[in-house]
Amino acid sequence: MIINRTTATLLTAVLASTTLWLVGCTTPDDSQPAASSTAAAPAATAPAPETSPRPVTLPTAGVESGGDFATLQDQRDAATIAAAAMTAFSAHTLPYDQWWAGLSPYLMPEASAVWAYTDPALLAPAAPTGAPTITAAPSSTLVDVDVPTASGTWHLQVVKFIGDSEVGPWKVFTLVPPADW
Repeated sequence: MIINRTTATLLTAVLASTTLWLVGCTTPDDSQPAASSTAAAPAATAPAPETSPRPVTLPTAGVESGGDFATLQDQRDAATIAAAAMTAFSAHTLPYDQWWAGLSPYLMPEASAVWAYTDPALLAPAAPTGAPTITAAPSSTLVDVDVPTASGTWHLQVVKFIGDSEVGPWKVFTLVPPADW
């Protein structure tokens, strides 16, 4: 099954809306003590990209609102994963099994469901051509990243699962192609 651009955009919008709703519904309980922000998080388990990631362009620091914000290190980590995911995504000349094995470790299950049945041979070139840019970091678990590519700028939402006793790696939740892709 090949997902056309309209279907992919619709699924991406639905998934993004669901994520934003879920993020809004998972605010910490004020009666509980806040977790220490100095605790070391486990390293991401996603495989290293074939080429070194491009430098990350961070937005001008603004005023933080509330206590749930992405640190600069979180933003850098999320942007690195976004660039690595786009590098894997753009390897469209590989056979499907190799292409999917390179891309899928960077994706959340929701993004995997959208892109799993894509024929990479039908994809337009989307290799990163510049540094990823953080466009928003509204919480400690969601960072929006724009990645410039040969086919235009892709918008990725990168999320991190934080459970009661575990912190997951950053993973791509949505890959939104350029409007003229």
